[in-house]
Amino acid sequence: MMPADPGSRTVAVLCFALLMVMVGFANYGVVLPGVSRDLGLTEAQAGFAGGIFFLAYAVASPLCSALTDMFQPKRIYLAGCAAGLVGGLWFPLVSDSYAALLVSRALSGLGMAGAYLPGMTLLTAALPPERRARSASVYTAFLTLGTSLSFASAALLRTAGGWPAAFVGAAVACAVAAALVAVMVGPRQGPNPGAAALMRNLKVVLKTPSARLWSIASWGNAWEGMSFRIWWIALLSWSAAQPGNEGFRGVDFALLSSVSGLMAMPLSAWVARQAEISGQRERVVAAAAMSSVVAGAILIVFMGQTLWLVFPLTLLYACAIFSDVASLPVAAMAQVPAEARGAVLAVQAFLTNAGSFVGAWVGGVVLSAAGGADSLSAWRWCVASMMAGSLFTALMVMGLDVRKRRAARTQHE
Repeated sequence: MMPADPGSRTVAVLCFALLMVMVGFANYGVVLPGVSRDLGLTEAQAGFAGGIFFLAYAVASPLCSALTDMFQPKRIYLAGCAAGLVGGLWFPLVSDSYAALLVSRALSGLGMAGAYLPGMTLLTAALPPERRARSASVYTAFLTLGTSLSFASAALLRTAGGWPAAFVGAAVACAVAAALVAVMVGPRQGPNPGAAALMRNLKVVLKTPSARLWSIASWGNAWEGMSFRIWWIALLSWSAAQPGNEGFRGVDFALLSSVSGLMAMPLSAWVARQAEISGQRERVVAAAAMSSVVAGAILIVFMGQTLWLVFPLTLLYACAIFSDVASLPVAAMAQVPAEARGAVLAVQAFLTNAGSFVGAWVGGVVLSAAGGADSLSAWRWCVASMMAGSLFTALMVMGLDVRKRRAARTQHE
């Protein structure tokens, strides 16, 4: 039943619409083995195709944020859904070439950029100031749930109609999101501040060291998280092909792996809450980031063992990776005045998606250089390259903690 309060109703609609837009977010990782086989892709080519989604997202995010300050965010949102719709239909309905795959993933990335930040703008505009931070963290946490939904829906669609159906399904979901927002979400109230205000706010963000460093810290989390999402199913498929795992052949790992979102989302929200109420945000987030380094190291050690052990370890690793995903944007927004929060989100979105692009591509390059997707050693090096992202985040946040404590001591003296 839809909440009666208009603000709560807008939050519910935008969170559900975000899930629909995200159907095409991680579907590539699910169909990657089949697409790579049919197109004859190398690991580096496959990684680049997975990463170009995030490159387009990174480039478009600041632009979409700027446009929401000059035009109604609802229009930008609907344009983003249109890009996602075309991206889902382009490959393979128009062409099944590698070039078409790149175009399709880039358009889907543009669509995600057009929906996510404008959606955040619509959400915060519908709420009183005291409810914005918590609702924004809930909206952000839906990224984790949406990623799992993308895995599950792509797995079901692939089973029903082959990997092309996963792309078409993402297009249909974008159309559903557009219809929901068009009918049920009103335009942002009040005047648009314009490009000059955006530039002022960007200067505030870039001149605020803590906001800048929190945004950079998100880069590492995205590096690891999206690289793992792109290569997760391929890793499990390789493991199932190893001696002793014959009973797992034919298992739909993408569908099984989708439970990670149901596990990671409440964990991410809990970590974000602890970071807010503890008064030790930096230490809480650094601990969450280090947990994925530990989980990744355990996975590397036991990667050659039975899937009865490897699969739960990959679930543990996925949950650890995304444990701090809801904390990072909230922490960055807390460093700047309310009017600059859209700008800080734009900076963070650019950095996180640039990290996602590089991480996904580097994962493929490392996998190829270390022996290819049939090598245990190569998969270990690939996961190690992913772990570098959260290690970077943990070090950055610990540096923020040191900086904060030094400033407190100086002020006290």
